[in-house]
Amino acid sequence: MGLWNRRFAIATLHQTGLQVAEANDLFEQLQEELCPAGGVVDVVEACSVVDAFDWRNRQGKFIANSVRVYDWFGFDWLLPYWDRRIIDFWLRVPPELRLNRRLQKNVTFQIGADLGI
Repeated sequence: MGLWNRRFAIATLHQTGLQVAEANDLFEQLQEELCPAGGVVDVVEACSVVDAFDWRNRQGKFIANSVRVYDWFGFDWLLPYWDRRIIDFWLRVPPELRLNRRLQKNVTFQIGADLGI
């Protein structure tokens, strides 16, 4: 329920016009993915399921569509971090390194140090 409250808060549902039936469908979909018929998934798999759900539903719909404004003005755009290889990589990263973008920050700081910035 914490994930649900964080990603699909009532204020967000109200602001986006998402109907209660649609919200219930999303909640059931998330519940089915996190608790499949075969039993409870392990922590790593659960984190990957939650991230994949987030990418498909929130980021896939909100983030990807928000760049469409560039089309209106005739600009090109791309989402390099949406490359399938990058997404697959992050799905394999252990949860403790995903938390608070720990791995991303460590790598970024190391690259900056290597470049002297």
